[in-house]
Amino acid sequence: MLEVKAQRVQQPFGEFYLATIKAQDLIGMVYVDRFRAMINENNPAYYDIEGVQRRYSRARQKLIASYVRSDQAALPGTIILSANTPILSHNHIKINGQDAPIEGNRWSASEINGEIYINIPNNPIPASIIDGQHRVYGIMSAISEIESKPGLYDDDLLESLKNTDLPCSIYFDLPPELQAYIFATINFNQKSVDKSLAYELFNVSLEEERSTWSPDKLAIWISRRLNSKSDPTIDNYNRKVGATYNNHPLKGRIKIASQVLIDSEPQGEKNWKISTATFVNGIMSLYSNSPQRDRYAMYDKITSGNRLSLSPDGPPLRQQYRFSQDESIYLAVSHYFAVLDEIVWSKVNKGSFLVKTVGIMASFALLKRIFERDLAKDQDISMDYFVRILEPLRKINFSLVDDLGEASGTGRTQILNLFLYAMGMAKTEEDFIGKLPPYADNHIAFYSKYIKDLGDSV
Repeated sequence: MLEVKAQRVQQPFGEFYLATIKAQDLIGMVYVDRFRAMINENNPAYYDIEGVQRRYSRARQKLIASYVRSDQAALPGTIILSANTPILSHNHIKINGQDAPIEGNRWSASEINGEIYINIPNNPIPASIIDGQHRVYGIMSAISEIESKPGLYDDDLLESLKNTDLPCSIYFDLPPELQAYIFATINFNQKSVDKSLAYELFNVSLEEERSTWSPDKLAIWISRRLNSKSDPTIDNYNRKVGATYNNHPLKGRIKIASQVLIDSEPQGEKNWKISTATFVNGIMSLYSNSPQRDRYAMYDKITSGNRLSLSPDGPPLRQQYRFSQDESIYLAVSHYFAVLDEIVWSKVNKGSFLVKTVGIMASFALLKRIFERDLAKDQDISMDYFVRILEPLRKINFSLVDDLGEASGTGRTQILNLFLYAMGMAKTEEDFIGKLPPYADNHIAFYSKYIKDLGDSV
């Protein structure tokens, strides 16, 4: 018999208990009743619904397994269980790879000297996981991984994982339809946190040693620097091209989550802004295919949080990121957007999609393409390099492109294709990305109408 202290919670929907259960105990006493739709045997025109949980994601389980092995692991959210729910014989429920018992002893709650306890007997009826399956199976996967590779991980890590306290909300005797109601309520009513706000909350962690910075931390540092710092190199370029501002063109344009602008508003009439999340994601795309996977891998206790432990395979600035060449990444992004501002942004109206989220995403995609083509043979990231490389964009007739694209992936693709065509990086139909625009016979005919004079560049 396992007894765990609990707290009774009364809510309009019904009563449940808050308790913490050790991971090694919980893994052996829960199961997932997956959603299934089956043709009704008596009337094939109808189907019957059974089960609650969404489809299992092995990729999500692997990410959580990597995360819980790290020093950063935090799992404060409760795992919601339904105890004593009868298991139907045709459900084929498995626990730890073994068929779960259909019969078993019932869970119960008791009060002793004013203290509430959940009593979990030996050979209990497995509890149904209403919400939290990937956390449970992620921890189970992490434990299995460590047990299968003795000597690779610290000796204490296995015991630490097994003895991790998992907060649980435990209902008793909930029929499947009420389990489904709770699951649907949680997942329909959740509102995801604004990514820009989440990124802004990294402020304290930026004091860490840079070699331990995850992809998002570096991107946040770069975006903040561009948003607030006057760069002498940029200032000299601005004077050279006759720009009316003395700071980086992104200064004050990267919108922080609180809507409070740092420093001053961008000067001039063409005042537009982009979210922190958009810019941070764009920067990360230059050196990480999966920032979340990289972050979990870095904080795995076996790697000690070092960027060099990450795989060298990835986007064009991957090696610069792994070797902590942060200043080079910053200068590449800074110089590129300073030149792009003078050639493109300063020529379009405030409402143009070229200076909205899809346009910024397309601009980062173009920079990634340029580096994929040039970086291996030429490490030049100077201002002069970008002036030379981006010069063909001047041939775009910006009076026609203000309404090009739309606020979607299609709009991003169209803007990127226009840039690639103007720069001579898309010369045949096979070089363009995505589907043909509506009512277009071919890509070249569609995008050529936005070009003033392509000359010899294509």
